Amino acid sequence: MVTGKNKEQFDEWLIEKYFHNIHFNNINDVIGFNNLPFEMQIGVYLAYYDHKEILINAMSYERSGYWIGNVNHNITSKKRTRNEAYKEAFKKADELINKNKE
Repeated sequence: MVTGKNKEQFDEWLIEKYFHNIHFNNINDVIGFNNLPFEMQIGVYLAYYDHKEILINAMSYERSGYWIGNVNHNITSKKRTRNEAYKEAFKKADELINKNKE
């Protein structure tokens, strides 16, 4: 879900935001997060991208049975499931952050 510079920033944010307060503070905790089912990761990714001021949403598409991912009001491709739409949106957000090299 996160790569390159964005991965470094996400790992630091994840440890500081969630693991630091419960006395976890190493990369193994991040690996544990990565092993959770995607449905359990969605909220954390949404919180991270909110922190980065990137708006992400997944919504149904005109009653067609498709879902679209939305990143900063730019629509990604149509997907069969909400999870697929979120994955596509997270991928686009990852590209944006890596492109900007914050």
